[in-house]
Amino acid sequence: MPYERMPRGREASVESDSHRHIQGLPIKLADGRIQATGKMTRAPTSSESEDEDEATDVHPDEANKRVEDVATGARFGRPAVVDVVGNKSRAARIHEAKEQIASICQEIIADPENSLGLLRRLHTFSLGKITSPALPEPVTNDIMIRKLAILSQLAVFKDIIPGYRIRALTEKEKAEKVSQMVAHTREWEQGLLIVYQTYLRALEDSLRAKDELSDIALKCMCTLATEVTHFNFRVNLMSCIVAQLSKKSWDESSDLCLNTLISI
Repeated sequence: MPYERMPRGREASVESDSHRHIQGLPIKLADGRIQATGKMTRAPTSSESEDEDEATDVHPDEANKRVEDVATGARFGRPAVVDVVGNKSRAARIHEAKEQIASICQEIIADPENSLGLLRRLHTFSLGKITSPALPEPVTNDIMIRKLAILSQLAVFKDIIPGYRIRALTEKEKAEKVSQMVAHTREWEQGLLIVYQTYLRALEDSLRAKDELSDIALKCMCTLATEVTHFNFRVNLMSCIVAQLSKKSWDESSDLCLNTLISI
């Protein structure tokens, strides 16, 4: 019979039963002799191993849900902002907030170009209501913590704002290849502008709303207009200050705005 027509037996499995078992470890007898147990343990097949690996894999979306945002979550070795402001004891939450805000400010001033995340976290402490991925229900912030955060941001910005006005990048500049150092500097400058603008908008909102933070917001704006006159958004600062002088009545805030314009 030709070879190609000869019946073929069933192919052996990839691994024989003997290869699918692992010999157990020997035991030591009381007299010191080593004796094999002869016990065979079944080794998991490749498909079983893959099933186990798949079972332990975490879906990327599920992992991302557990990672809290840098600005609000338990990061940098610190408790989450929402946990601090949500403390039932007012004395405790103010104390914890003071400590965390102080340490954040120190780290930002020590290394500004690598602290954009900390700048956003510092701003979070000044918000009226704070949320996080873990606790989406808004938590009302304490007014003392908000004031402390606003003044702390003022001190930090005065220290880290560069001595030049940051120019917006053109589309051509964004597309061109630059060195790693230049790219890092650009990222820092554009990120600083975003955080600084967010801070100014918050001050302006409080000023227009005439809430309990309006006085401190005006003082911060006057300070920035006087000490960082060269920097971006100076027109926005001047517009808010001049608007305060347009009131019919004259008060302490009017004197503050007038002295600011004289200083400039």
